[in-house]
Amino acid sequence: MSPSIGTALTDATGTASVVLRPFNRTASGATILRATATANGATANSQINYVLGATDLIPANMTFLPDHIAAYGTTAVSVDIMAGSSLYTGTDATVNFGSNCVSAGKASVSSGVPAINGKATAVYRDLGCGTGDMVFATVVGSDTALHAILFVDPVKAASIQFSAVSPVGKSLVIKGQGGLSRTETATLTFRAVDSFNRPLQGQDVAFELANGPGMTLNKTNDTTDANGEVITTVNSGATPTTFRVKASLASGASTLSDSILVTTGLPAQTAFSLSVGKSNVEGWSYDSTVGSPATTVTVLLADQAGNPVPDGTPVAFQSNLGAIGSSSMGGCTTINGGCSVDFRSQEPRKAINPPATPCNDIKNGGTADSLWPGLATICASTSDGTKTLFAKTAIFLSDSRPANAILTNDDGSVVTIDRTGYDLGSRAASLPRTFSLLISDLNRNPMPSGSTVTITNAVNGLVTVLPTTVQNIYPHNAAGIDDRTGGNIQDNNQGSLHTVTINSLTPTNCVGTVINTFNVTVTTPLGNATSYPFKLKFSCP
Repeated sequence: MSPSIGTALTDATGTASVVLRPFNRTASGATILRATATANGATANSQINYVLGATDLIPANMTFLPDHIAAYGTTAVSVDIMAGSSLYTGTDATVNFGSNCVSAGKASVSSGVPAINGKATAVYRDLGCGTGDMVFATVVGSDTALHAILFVDPVKAASIQFSAVSPVGKSLVIKGQGGLSRTETATLTFRAVDSFNRPLQGQDVAFELANGPGMTLNKTNDTTDANGEVITTVNSGATPTTFRVKASLASGASTLSDSILVTTGLPAQTAFSLSVGKSNVEGWSYDSTVGSPATTVTVLLADQAGNPVPDGTPVAFQSNLGAIGSSSMGGCTTINGGCSVDFRSQEPRKAINPPATPCNDIKNGGTADSLWPGLATICASTSDGTKTLFAKTAIFLSDSRPANAILTNDDGSVVTIDRTGYDLGSRAASLPRTFSLLISDLNRNPMPSGSTVTITNAVNGLVTVLPTTVQNIYPHNAAGIDDRTGGNIQDNNQGSLHTVTINSLTPTNCVGTVINTFNVTVTTPLGNATSYPFKLKFSCP
């Protein structure tokens, strides 16, 4: 039989005794006993689990106050703690609350709530549950759960927002005209949110093009996902334009996407531009070094609408003199519609066996290259997908020494001079003397760009020359009209023209005849200097 609480139990010798006393009560109604043992005058305590009249604690009478809440509202949920048919008023009962929406992250409710005077109360907060929620409560230590339905109003969509577009920071290319890392399709993302700016799932969204002739809207309806998002795509048309997409909710709320640009197509022949950094380089007698090219050649490409072509458009380069491009690439690929390559001076320097290029393919619209010595013809070409586009320009490989100097006097007479010296005759001291010099190299090409033309060693006169530098000079015909392709170069002097003016030091108080001497000195970028000596007699009236 079970021992009675508080009864002392002794052994046969009467030297040891044990007394059982209540120690604690569990939430299930079990009583924990503590045994006090005395033996030979010593006392020891020990806890034992001995159940006396265990009764399961269960939740009952779940109530909500209020029992119907608006979206994102709160309510107090309460349960009674029953021990059998009686309200349990102990202080050791704890209640856990939960719900389906809590598990889904769409509501919150307190857990581990202590019972006070037989009742446990927690705060339930809606986080977008949007429907009736099954709320449950269990007493810790009990397997019995109590369930009840709380009515929660559905969340209403407050707005729809334009949230993303791809590609980012780029326009669409015109239909059928592609390009590296370019696309004809825009992906647009919209997001439906409630009045608390939280995403809404399951909202029907309709799409329409607000503008954009020739564009194709690939999806006109969608339903928002768990993030409240919907996606549609739009394909470009055949013409440059801008467009927007309108997204509308069933409630009537709507929004417009940002304006998206459709532009940039394949290169057009009319927008093929070719230029050089220097058109006359010091390259007839000098090779460029590997790391220092003589000049650069730049190509600019645009489409039919005048927009730069897509990045990565390849351009091939060829030259009948010198060398162009790099060992890894004989051309370049465009960035923002343009790219550049190096040109270096080296053999060949005469177009004895020029390569076949799109530029000199006469049957397909090309023109014959010039065979002028020291004139390199550069051809750049690309494709629009159906035909080859091309352009060409020319670069002089100029010598480092002038070989031709043609003097034109102020009376119009012309004479060729050399470096032995030239007598300009005599002039009254009160009158300035002017003449022009057309200076070129042995091939009648201009001196290198950047060469200086200066007056040196002037005696008994004030002498000036203009211009003092040789600028970029392009091939020109007999009329002096530039043709940067070099195709119309004529057998005349391609050199630079400089005007020399000489004034007496005593134009108003001449006291006697004096001889003015000076040099016109041409110095190339590589430091090669060549002088032409002159003399002029100034006489008094």
